[in-house]
Amino acid sequence: MAYKPNLAETPFGRRDSRHMVVDQGGTLWLALASEAAPSLVPTAPRPAGLFEINALRDGKPLPYTYDADDATITISAADATIAITHDTATNALRFEAHNVTLRLDGKNPAGVSSTNKPNGTEVNIGGGKYFFIAPRGTISFDDTWVLASFGSVTPILDVAPDADGKVELIAYDLPADTVPPPVTKTFGECILQNKADFAAFSELLKDGLSDEVRYKIWLNSKKLANGHWCITPNRVISAATTAVQQAIASLAFKDGDASIDVLLSIPEASPPLHGYVAAKLLKSGASASGASRLALAKELERAKKWWDANRWYPGGYYYAYRFETGFDNPPDFRDNGYAPDAELAELVALHQTVIDALIDNSVDLSADIDLTKFVSDGLIAEILKEVK
Repeated sequence: MAYKPNLAETPFGRRDSRHMVVDQGGTLWLALASEAAPSLVPTAPRPAGLFEINALRDGKPLPYTYDADDATITISAADATIAITHDTATNALRFEAHNVTLRLDGKNPAGVSSTNKPNGTEVNIGGGKYFFIAPRGTISFDDTWVLASFGSVTPILDVAPDADGKVELIAYDLPADTVPPPVTKTFGECILQNKADFAAFSELLKDGLSDEVRYKIWLNSKKLANGHWCITPNRVISAATTAVQQAIASLAFKDGDASIDVLLSIPEASPPLHGYVAAKLLKSGASASGASRLALAKELERAKKWWDANRWYPGGYYYAYRFETGFDNPPDFRDNGYAPDAELAELVALHQTVIDALIDNSVDLSADIDLTKFVSDGLIAEILKEVK
């Protein structure tokens, strides 16, 4: 049975895509996830979407209800419907409407610019960028500049149905000067692909995780330029992450190679929790390929050398900055900013233990470390709560 997200709390989306649909005040909004710096406060207020989704008839919005699962949203208004899904092959959000005009109503005119091109409309709004194409129906866009107020009217994009009463709209998230790729899959094929992707990803996760956490991990997964998958703390607020969050997120996977892939997603040489999490992985008996184990050993060796060279002085290892810990609740700092920390020393020393253990597939972790005190909110805390 498909997972049904509560869109007022968790957006509709898919992994490795910025496209989202969120429920704000009972109406659905189209949005793009932020590419800003990582937010260490996942409970911060969610930014408003870029466009409110309306079903329009005779120039007036119709009241509607909607149903959402892990692959599609279906909006119902009188005798009209609007369906939404992702097209993975084109990195696009697909809309299909019947017997109604699809309206995307931008409520905030600040920072809006648009360019009408022969094959569609390019819109920049609120830090997001869309390229809209309507294969079926008539598309119109209005962000008229009002000289008297030194701003534009609230941007509105309408797609009126064709002679058969049908609308198709494609919303691309593309870099500047990129030609939108052609659509090759049907709407139904896109739905099936999304369902299959979520199901296959779920199989990599440990048994016992709730459907909600499984969906959130999938939704917040993003492939980095180095080829590894990272888990963002909250896709709505930020598409970035930290080494600590990555280490904890890797605990959700039952497959050793998948766990190590997430551990290796942050190339920085300063992940203090990576050795500890790798030790838990080895103790759990999860199997991993020789290539993955070697890559992890090299990362841990590089990390230990970094801590030895940059964060050690007679008296112990220290954090130079509060944000450097990556923890929600970093340790107390001295007046000079240094924070010698006995637990940090354990974490760094454990790197070498795990490096040795990766060779003979055994590890002796004499003391457990409570991670829950480091992360108190958001997806990472949910993973910690459910992973034993």
